[in-house]
Amino acid sequence: LWFPYSRRSFDGNASSPSAVAIIDSKTDRIVRVMPTGPLPKYVAISPDSKQAVITHWGDNTLGAIDISSSNPAEFKYTGHWTVEQRLPTAGIGGNRDSNCGYCLRGTSFTPDGKTVLVARMGGGGIAGFEAATGRYLGTVLNTPANPRHMVISKDGSEILISGNSSGVVGRYGLAGLVAALYQANGQRVAGPQGRILAVGTGARTIELSPDQKSLYVAVNNQARLVKVDLASWQVVDSVAVDPFTVGLAVSPDGKTIVTTSQGRAGQGGGQSVGLYHDETK
Repeated sequence: LWFPYSRRSFDGNASSPSAVAIIDSKTDRIVRVMPTGPLPKYVAISPDSKQAVITHWGDNTLGAIDISSSNPAEFKYTGHWTVEQRLPTAGIGGNRDSNCGYCLRGTSFTPDGKTVLVARMGGGGIAGFEAATGRYLGTVLNTPANPRHMVISKDGSEILISGNSSGVVGRYGLAGLVAALYQANGQRVAGPQGRILAVGTGARTIELSPDQKSLYVAVNNQARLVKVDLASWQVVDSVAVDPFTVGLAVSPDGKTIVTTSQGRAGQGGGQSVGLYHDETK
């Protein structure tokens, strides 16, 4: 298990590096703590389990780690990747939830393991890197505004992306999006057109059902769990959840959806985990 530490208690503005704990799931013990950049938000593991990428919300960068060894003591950093330009953090102030440059968030390897995709919540678009070299490919812009999270279909044909402020989810042909990145020459390009569906403001974490027929969305601002039927591309169910839902996972049999809620100061909610049964499964 990979467990990022958002920031250290003495570094409220996250001007300094942080860390990630690596936990042996058989013993429930931390076996390694590795440094990261400021505000590590997301961990992506390559399909062959030989590479990990840590996405840093705080300065437009990612860290690449060789995890091919069976011994975590031998894990080692192999690259420090940058989306366009690194954000200086020395003496940085303001609200670091918004003063975060491109505010890098959701991260995925393509199924072939050759490309790493990163959502840019600040400024928009999906950035791409060549996994083997860390080469920055560019950014495609025809995606939901304020993109937060992404999932790739099991067959590798589609990528689905949530848009936080826009309150939508979008679906795109993965091959076309990746091809546009490799032709971008490090620039921002339009990219392929996709299909957009409104689900509610604050679309955060998304997950596909195991049968790939449904998409579940944690809608933060409206505190709802939304279900989308992919065949008809319509919202087919919506249920109120504890405010303000942010995380989401689906059980392997597809019958249970788990949400986490963060709450908001003065508005209640949060500090909770919710379990919901999909009666159609």
